[in-house]
Amino acid sequence: MNRIFRWLRAVPELLLAYAALRADAEIALRDPDIRAALDRLKEDPAIGPLVPRFSAEWRAVENAVSRLR
Repeated sequence: MNRIFRWLRAVPELLLAYAALRADAEIALRDPDIRAALDRLKEDPAIGPLVPRFSAEWRAVENAVSRLR
């Protein structure tokens, strides 16, 4: 029974943390210096191939969180 209550309490905490993370990311991406640094990072041969995977994982998290709302 405690496990269920912990889970029920954790869901809103997860949604709030996700909303804060998303807002921080959106604000950061509006900064031209950060955007330029991110673009340079994407061009790095060691990181570039991972970008599509990170994007897919981020979309999966967004879909899961939207289903919780």
